Amino acid sequence: MEQCNARLVELLVQQKDELQNLELDARVAKALQLRLEMLVPYMDSWPQALAVAAKPANAGRSLTLLYQLVDDIWAALGDQATDSTWYTKRALVAGAYTATSLYMITDYSPGYRDTWAALRRRVAEGLALEGRLEALVLHTATAASAAATAAAAAAAAGAGARGGAAAGAAEGGAAQAAGDAGAPAADDGREAAAAAAAEAAVGPGAEAGAGQGAASSAGRA
Repeated sequence: MEQCNARLVELLVQQKDELQNLELDARVAKALQLRLEMLVPYMDSWPQALAVAAKPANAGRSLTLLYQLVDDIWAALGDQATDSTWYTKRALVAGAYTATSLYMITDYSPGYRDTWAALRRRVAEGLALEGRLEALVLHTATAASAAATAAAAAAAAGAGARGGAAAGAAEGGAAQAAGDAGAPAADDGREAAAAAAAEAAVGPGAEAGAGQGAASSAGRA
């Protein structure tokens, strides 16, 4: 299997220009068909080979070779994904390869014609599903970003409102304090003015009464 994977990489490099002229689903299907065609000489014993590969002692190595295969295919096709689609694309190719290799066992059509038709359908459907999942992930990320932006704006507006209210309260308190401090002074001023007026009004009468009393005392003397 490892030698077949290496041979596939060579074929993909040789057919790079031809593959670039195809749609993505056709390129993926072509790459998988090139690899599956290497199984044709061993198809009579392929079920036994699958049974051996599925044994617990061999399962780890089998999975490693399978994912090496799908990674080589996507690398040869120019995939540069670094997000979650990196995993979905490789899972798609791995599933298509495994299912089609099983389909081949019972396919007796000339040149495995039905197998290649089923492979193309499976790849096209898988890529369509992967595209919808990618769009859903993008939509979810956009909605989450918009919600975070709105929350940040609301928090900033709330902080500004609280700051304005605090400033207004401080200004009102200062004015109240100034009014409270000025009130006693005004009261003292009014009391002093009243006292001065009373003294001015009483003063001349008191002085006249005192003069009359002095004159009377002198007459009696």
